[in-house]
Amino acid sequence: MKKVLRTRSLLAVLSLLLGCGLTAYRANSEEKLTKDGLQPVQGLAVFDAKGKKVGNVLGIQGPDATIAFRANGELVVANVDFFGFTSHNGGFTHVLEPNANVFFFESSSCVDTPFIPLGFGGTSLAPLHILDGTKLYTSGGPQTNMIVRAQGSGGSCVPAVNPWQSPATPLRLLIDLGTQFQPPFTLR
Repeated sequence: MKKVLRTRSLLAVLSLLLGCGLTAYRANSEEKLTKDGLQPVQGLAVFDAKGKKVGNVLGIQGPDATIAFRANGELVVANVDFFGFTSHNGGFTHVLEPNANVFFFESSSCVDTPFIPLGFGGTSLAPLHILDGTKLYTSGGPQTNMIVRAQGSGGSCVPAVNPWQSPATPLRLLIDLGTQFQPPFTLR
């Protein structure tokens, strides 16, 4: 019994000394980096004007950063620059140009569920998202055949002179990013 207690005590002391030694080594190596004026950076992120984290940086190309975040539990991969969300350099999130009239509507007033035409956005590893102004949309269900009575986006609405039937995917509003983030954006 005494031998078991002695062995456990010895192991506890050795574990404590080893832990202290590793901590001192880590602190010493980090201290050396800061004395040289260099310090590694991990976890680059984009922040808005109020200091709120927009997302983690996946890559940078030119003035744009590709970031990832979750909105209502759904993975979103998008491009941002100093001024906000952008469509520069492609990306998984499609950013609509003003008055692009990409959405299809079953009503002539564009007040019901927006749809996207068959094949819009192609195929991607990440879920399809469409940013219309500050409103981020995601798929709202399976593809269906619908009667297109209007087209619109960004607040514009163009009623169809001759409505037609088309396969399309319904969308649902995921989040209004304008209520969440305030440009300009910075990288830290």
